[in-house]
Amino acid sequence: MLDLRNCADCPAGPLLPTGWGHPAAAIDAARREIAEHPERQPELGEVLLHLLEHAREQPAEVAAALAELAPAERTLERAPQLRERFDDWLAEPIRDGGPDMVHLQHLIAAAHLDPAELPRAAEGFRAADPSTLNLTALDYARLGPEQTAEAVAALAELARTAGPWDAVAAGRRLVDFGPQHAADLAALLDTLLSRGISVGLLRPSLAQQPPELRPHLAAAALGSLPLNPGNLLAPRRNDLGADDVPATVLEAGPEYREPVRAALWSLVRDGAFNPTIRHRAAERLGLLGPDEHRAATDHLAAEGVPDPHAPYVPTEPPLDPAAAQAAVSAAWDRIHSWLAAHAPAALDHLAEGLTEQQIADVAAELGFALPADFAASCRIHRAVLLPGYLDSPVCHHDLTELAEWRAAELDNSWDSEAPDNAIRQDWGWRPGWIPLFPDEDGSSTILDLDPGAAGHYGQIFHSDQGLPGYLEAPSWLDVLQQFADELEAGRHHWSAEQAEFVED
Repeated sequence: MLDLRNCADCPAGPLLPTGWGHPAAAIDAARREIAEHPERQPELGEVLLHLLEHAREQPAEVAAALAELAPAERTLERAPQLRERFDDWLAEPIRDGGPDMVHLQHLIAAAHLDPAELPRAAEGFRAADPSTLNLTALDYARLGPEQTAEAVAALAELARTAGPWDAVAAGRRLVDFGPQHAADLAALLDTLLSRGISVGLLRPSLAQQPPELRPHLAAAALGSLPLNPGNLLAPRRNDLGADDVPATVLEAGPEYREPVRAALWSLVRDGAFNPTIRHRAAERLGLLGPDEHRAATDHLAAEGVPDPHAPYVPTEPPLDPAAAQAAVSAAWDRIHSWLAAHAPAALDHLAEGLTEQQIADVAAELGFALPADFAASCRIHRAVLLPGYLDSPVCHHDLTELAEWRAAELDNSWDSEAPDNAIRQDWGWRPGWIPLFPDEDGSSTILDLDPGAAGHYGQIFHSDQGLPGYLEAPSWLDVLQQFADELEAGRHHWSAEQAEFVED
């Protein structure tokens, strides 16, 4: 990044009115100005030369622009302070493992400013590690046709031999080389897929890519679906464009409808994938119309593939409200007795109960019936917030606040290919997951009103920073009884000085 804010009367200021930004923004501004006012080329060359003083970590891009837009101004001899800085980098030996990015950036920048330095830049580029090579390949390619060919070959070699992260990064970098390298990009992407490496979306929007590149990027994204369906089928976007392959490819044009359809149907029909993935693919076929979604769903139903997205259907009778109230009251009596004898101050952290109408209002707001044992507990205490024991599932916020806590989680999403078990394994937060007490790190105790087929309505599980984690108890009654057992067994004592529980 460039930061001009500490440079008094900086001549490059008009190129970056905010005083900071990426070098590309300043370069684009200079290019537009020179195109409109060719007579200003020498002046703007001086500005770009000054800009090199600010580009201490990314000088190659600015140096390449200087060589392109104002070649007469590119000599370092016109800026002694830059000559000294670059001489320090040119004198730095290239050690085992190659130069770091800043070192190589200066070697490449020096070659843009003085062709005599080209051999030194080539030596550094050839010795670079995969990450540094990816970050500097385009700057090196700008040195000329021979360097472009060498950079393209280096990226292709990364695709053949590097680990998945650097291999995919090589594809992402080659996109920047432009449509004239469409054939090279196609070959590189084929190499990645043949290695079983998921490419996904190398750009967030295929529709904005050059027409020459679009088919290759779309084919690689669709070819990645079976390699990483848990991520790439998810109906969401991120800054890198790593998600929602079907929708993003469809946005590139109507000619991609049939390839998307074929790719999704392939997942629907493939029995090697678990039911969650197959039903996700069926759901994404809805992008092509309701008939496609219906046909895919009917196909899975005919095969007897269970739908993990279907609402939970209880397989056991609900708790009798009267029996639940009696059992919950007995558990709270044990807890109250221990607290009264050993930690009377803790009783102040147990809020009064809710009325029947308030409980009914909360259930209506959540859209789910409250389990009888949890409702029974909230008739006794609407909130349980015990200092020092906040990591226990027994603690929860005021019942009337639970819908608000859930709303904060509903946009939460993740990547999962795991089949359902007691807990649903989906790509996002389910409305039936009610956070009882979110921690500062994003973890939470969850009242589960939409469990998996092996679970129980009203079970309690732990969410690890927004991800479905492990089962803590089959019911709220179990939580209360376990807490009472721990207190009576002497596993915890109350510290009056700290006004909190301390585990023995």
